[in-house]
Formats: sequence, structure tokens, C-alpha cells
Amino acid sequence: MGRKYEYMSGRYAWNLEKCEEEILIAAYDEICRVIPPSQTWKAEFENHFFDHGNGVAVEFLDSINAVRRRRGLGVILIRETDIYDYGRSKDKLFKSNHRRRVQDELKNASADVRQRRVELAMAEAERLPSPHMTYEDYKTRRQQHNAESALSFEEVTKRVLACQMVNAAQTPAKPTLPPERVARMLTLASPSIWPEILPKLSPDDALEVAERITDPDLRDALVKHSLGAS
Repeated sequence: MGRKYEYMSGRYAWNLEKCEEEILIAAYDEICRVIPPSQTWKAEFENHFFDHGNGVAVEFLDSINAVRRRRGLGVILIRETDIYDYGRSKDKLFKSNHRRRVQDELKNASADVRQRRVELAMAEAERLPSPHMTYEDYKTRRQQHNAESALSFEEVTKRVLACQMVNAAQTPAKPTLPPERVARMLTLASPSIWPEILPKLSPDDALEVAERITDPDLRDALVKHSLGAS
């Protein structure tokens, strides 16, 4: 009956349709007068269900069924179903008023009328369709989605970092030395360390230095650096 949901970590409740609420109210009224005052759940259930219009916590249903078993009465069986506008409604004041009204009507009805109403409510509850998705299926899908979302975020982060590293590696070093100093360094250095010196020149400075160099290999290296950095 109704739609299951988790209202607190590891604690579940049901949103019910009107027919299911009528069955629950009738079943509760059969045993409410014999519940010992020491059972604090009775006041808590009535406060949540009748006064505040909340869903029905599983532990309250378990407590009601425990009393009904001790009295030799049938228990309330839970069947997960689809729900309609009333079950989905978040208007708790409306639900609270409706439940109180049904409770008063059942208390004031004759035994035959009361029995007939419960039978009709049970028949209507039996006709409720199966859920499009059970709560357990929904919970499993939500966990999978969260896991996939976390993985996607991790993959996106990895890709961004990888792109940043590639861009950093591809970004040419900015000229940090004046061309006169670089020219002196190149003429003094061996060809093996030219690649470390050339990036210190801008394309225009590389051409300026090349005009002063007589060594053809070094001049070619300077021109090539100017082309590559352009």
C-alpha cells in the first residue's frame, strides 16, 4: 500500500492513498483503547498522523500490528503501489483534517456501515496499480547515478589538469635576456647548449642577433628560432 520513502537515514515511511488511510484508521481504532499508557509510540503516532498529516513511519505500523496480533486480529499488510494526487500531495493540513474526519465518521458509524466502508476501501486498495519503480529500484538507480556523477567529475578534473599540463609544456618561454647578452652567450657557448639559450630571445631579437653572427650554423639556428617562435 502506498509509496515507500526514506525520511531519515535507514528509517522508512509510507505515503498512502485515501482508501489505504481508511483501512489504517479503522485498524488502529480497533486497538487504540487497549494500548498501555506506557507505550509512548501511541501518542507519537497520533501526533504525526492525525495532527501533522505526515506519512506513516514503518515502526508505527509495526507497533500497531504487534498489538493486533496479541488481540488475535489481522495485521495490516503493506503493498508498494503507485499513488495519485492525494498520495503525492504535500498539503499536510488537508491530510490531517481528512484523517480526523474519517476517524470521526468511522467511530460514529454502525458496525455494519463501518464494515462495509472498510471492505470497499480494501477493494479499492487492491485495484491500485503496481509502482512504476519500487523504492529499492529507485534507490539503486540513484546510487548508480551518484557514483557515475562522481566518476564523471573525477574524469573531467583529470582531463582539465592534463590539458593544463600540455598547454604549459607547449607555451614558449618568454624572452628574459637582452639580445646583446644573448649574442655574447651564443658566441661563447658550444652548440650543445644553444637550445637552452635561444628561448631567451623573442622572434625579432633573434633576427637582430643573427645579423651580427658570422657562424653560419649559429645564424641558421637563430633564424629557425625566429620562425618557430613567430
